[in-house]
Amino acid sequence: MPDVSGKNRQALSLDDEEQCTGRLERFVKKESCQTEELHCAVATCSSQSILLAKLNAILKEQAEQSKRQQQALAESEERFKNIFLNKHGIRFLWDAETCCIEEANIGAAKFYGYALDTMIGQSVQQVTGMSNSAVQDRVEEVKRSGQASFTSLHRQADGEMRYVEVHFVGAKDKNRRLIYSFTIDISERIEAERKVHEHKNNLKALMNSTSDCALLIDTSGQVITMNQAAHKEFNAPDSDLSDVNIFMTLDERIASAWRGAFDGVLAMGTAEHIETDGGTCWSVSFYPVFTESLDIRAVAIYAKDVTVEKRTAEQMKQLSKRVLSAQESERKRIGRELHDSTAQTISGIKYMLESEVARMERGGEADSTRLSKMIELLQGASAELRHIIMALRPTILDDLGLISALRWLLNEAALMHSDISFSSTFDLSEQVFSELQKTVLFRVAQEALSNAIRHSQGDNVSLHIKQEAESCVLYVQDNGKGFVVDACIKSGVGLGSMRERVELANGILDILSVEGEGTLVRAAVPVCATDVVE
Repeated sequence: MPDVSGKNRQALSLDDEEQCTGRLERFVKKESCQTEELHCAVATCSSQSILLAKLNAILKEQAEQSKRQQQALAESEERFKNIFLNKHGIRFLWDAETCCIEEANIGAAKFYGYALDTMIGQSVQQVTGMSNSAVQDRVEEVKRSGQASFTSLHRQADGEMRYVEVHFVGAKDKNRRLIYSFTIDISERIEAERKVHEHKNNLKALMNSTSDCALLIDTSGQVITMNQAAHKEFNAPDSDLSDVNIFMTLDERIASAWRGAFDGVLAMGTAEHIETDGGTCWSVSFYPVFTESLDIRAVAIYAKDVTVEKRTAEQMKQLSKRVLSAQESERKRIGRELHDSTAQTISGIKYMLESEVARMERGGEADSTRLSKMIELLQGASAELRHIIMALRPTILDDLGLISALRWLLNEAALMHSDISFSSTFDLSEQVFSELQKTVLFRVAQEALSNAIRHSQGDNVSLHIKQEAESCVLYVQDNGKGFVVDACIKSGVGLGSMRERVELANGILDILSVEGEGTLVRAAVPVCATDVVE
């Protein structure tokens, strides 16, 4: 190794030091650059790691979402199968353009009566029996609004027609327009509605067939429905009854009575019955109408006009009083006649007999003159008794019949009233009369003759009896002064009793009278009528 001097070594050292320093600086600079590059690389790697982490998270999320979507799709398909292919309900999936069925469930096959396989590929028109125009109209409606609902008649395989409710919903599949249809069989509902409607019509016809008022009101008194008689009676409109409150249509006094019964029904839940008289007499019944929970939702009212019955009952009471009075007067008359004539005659005969017996006991002989006088008095008393008895019930009517009894009646009247001319015709045989008819016609003739003799002031009375069509008709006519028929019927007993007698025999009594022209009494009873009252 060459020997290096100190100076050289010093110079060398400086050079080396400079070189070293330079190399060191270059190294440091290089290292610095590398460090910066390293820092940049590290920073770059860090950003890439963050990005990769984010990308990884996104991919995981997408994978999870895809997994969830696949699961949801599988569940949706399962639900579709459960819903669409369920045997309950009637379901189709069909092409909107060709109308060919692509899917059908068991319920559709069962309802229409086809095998499930044979239904696929058939047109909706062939399976349901709907017309092409009807199907196309519904398809166009689905295109416009996305759905359509309607009621139709569908034909089954055996030809039976059934009412159905159909719902169409639009769907798409690979640019194809499909129709999902859901059909509900409503035939039983339609039949039930028809029966309800028919029942309502029958009930309405039944309500309208009566002349009595029938109505249904709610718990406030508003009318729900009423029959024609009630419409007429309460002047209610034919259509809208929503504004009709029954209590507002009644007279204040009548409304108060109705309201009291109505409130009683609502409070107690039982029927109420009242009678009102406001010129027209009403018998009114109130009935509660319950819900399933036994709450009262309405009240049914049935009102019957009983004016005729009431007035008739009142007239019957008055008539009964007059009849009782007449009976008492007749008893007094009979008693007076018996007392004043027959009883006096018999008493006179008794005294004459007692006197004759006393004379004979004293040894005297019987006085033929006095005996003849007593016989004459007895004959008179006997005649008077027969007259009274015949007036009560002529035995000749039972023994010989109506015609003979009427002849006897006329003869008696002619003997007692020689100033009146009597005439008669009898154009019927006894066989056409029932026992009741004989009594009725005799009493009518007796009363009519008595009225003509006592009140008409006429001088001619005629009695005729003949057959007209299917009736036996009695005529009693006079040429007297006449009278006002209605006034006499209301005030007298005789005319009313005549009418009642004739009506008991299913007959008709007519009384015609003109003031100054006389009176005609006509009593008609059916030929060979069956006795009504024995």
